[in-house]
Amino acid sequence: MKFSSTSLLLILPMSTHVLGQNFADLCDNISLIEPYTLQADCLDGDGTHVQTSTIDLYACLGNANGMLKCLANGHFGESCRDCVLQDDTIFVCQCRNGHQQVARAFIDLNSCLNNGNGKLYC
Repeated sequence: MKFSSTSLLLILPMSTHVLGQNFADLCDNISLIEPYTLQADCLDGDGTHVQTSTIDLYACLGNANGMLKCLANGHFGESCRDCVLQDDTIFVCQCRNGHQQVARAFIDLNSCLNNGNGKLYC
């Protein structure tokens, strides 16, 4: 099967905006609006419109022995507290480990979140 250069130009720009990690590459004004809710203004699939999207991080992150991990419905908030956002994508909390000791835990949200057509998802 052959593709013309025109068809490749039509395919490549759309794919870079629809799927993939590093949500922050296509989103601005990233902030926590509640203890566990992230809000951002993200480009849609064609890269021309910006829409505000929110996501509940409680549904995307888990605490694995005192370390934050990407985990669907991980409920990290049950064992972590005092969470803040640093540099737009670094999520930092005080989390309990298996010995119930509290320590600083962090994760780059680019490894867990995606922008799909202007909407944030895990």
